[in-house]
Amino acid sequence: MAYFFDDEIATQLAPQLDLLAALRDSSVRDIALRVAELSPGSLDAIRGMIEQVSQLETRGNPKPRKPDPS
Repeated sequence: MAYFFDDEIATQLAPQLDLLAALRDSSVRDIALRVAELSPGSLDAIRGMIEQVSQLETRGNPKPRKPDPS
């Protein structure tokens, strides 16, 4: 209940709720499960690729895709 009435708690929980919402998308889950097995160096490379694509999409301002709940 504190989530609804305490702004500090809501702020602390917001990232966790965002993660849960993202993981409802089967594509996000599939990628997360695959990268969990990669080496730290490979994870850094993937992180850099995601950052670059994110920046490109932000510049182009495309519509966000709808999550695939399956």
